[in-house]
Amino acid sequence: ARVKRGQYGSYVYTLTVRYPEVHGQILQLRRNMTGREYIAVRQQQRDSKRQTVKKNRRSFIYKNQYYELDKFVSCKPGLMLLEAYIPADVEIQIPYFLDVVREVTKEKEYYYSTKWTIGRKYRRIKN
Repeated sequence: ARVKRGQYGSYVYTLTVRYPEVHGQILQLRRNMTGREYIAVRQQQRDSKRQTVKKNRRSFIYKNQYYELDKFVSCKPGLMLLEAYIPADVEIQIPYFLDVVREVTKEKEYYYSTKWTIGRKYRRIKN
C-alpha cells in the first residue's frame, strides 16, 4: 500500500508492506518515500478495477490502546471504521464516546483490496 498524507500543500509519502498473519499477528513494515518514488510506485501498482481510497483519519490512545478512526470521503462516503492496534491476546477497550455497531474485521466488504484486516475493525454509523 502507498499513502500520501498532508495538508496545505505539504505531503509525506509512505510505503507499507504487509505480510500474512502468523499466530494472530500481522507484520507490516513502513518506510517513507520521496515524491518521485511515490509517483513511480503508484504507476507500477495502478489497477483500473480499483479506485483511490480517500479518508480523514483521527488517531488516538484510549486506556493505553492505539486507535485509528477513518471517515471515508470516497468509495463509501460517510462510512466510519475504527481500527484497534493491540495484541491478539489483549481484550479491546471500546472507547465510551463511540457508538460501535459491530466488529467487521473478517467481513470482506470492509477490506482495503484483499489485505484490509490489519488490527480489529469496528463499524461506527452515528456521527
